[in-house]
Amino acid sequence: MNKLVCAGLATATMAVGALLATGASAAAASPATGQSSAGQTAGTENAQMLQDCLQIGLTSRAGNTIKGYGSISGCTGRATIEIWRSRFGGWETMSSAIVQGPGYDQTVFYDCAGTGTHTFKTVIMAKKLDGSYISKSSNQIRESC
Repeated sequence: MNKLVCAGLATATMAVGALLATGASAAAASPATGQSSAGQTAGTENAQMLQDCLQIGLTSRAGNTIKGYGSISGCTGRATIEIWRSRFGGWETMSSAIVQGPGYDQTVFYDCAGTGTHTFKTVIMAKKLDGSYISKSSNQIRESC
């Protein structure tokens, strides 16, 4: 999976690093510079900025097709959108697509014909620069196909 970068993330990270090198605390930084304030750390703000870059739509069914969609906004890079199905051992990926960049919805489909009754949801995921992952999940629907 490719890494996702939000606009301003590198600038805020470098500014906090420079601030900490002078011995000042990150909590004392100015919000206008993209640094943390009021006890929040830059890492928390950056994680929230990245989380806000991911958009997820509703999971729905039409006939035997499970449909989900999502997008990214205010970020560069790619994300993956998947339809997941609940099983006894947890969730499994049934279908996936790559969200190539910001500016449009990416749709993903799964033909559930003859598979029985399951719970489905759509998940969008991206890898951050530090190697960790962020994701958002849609509503869950229980369907008999």
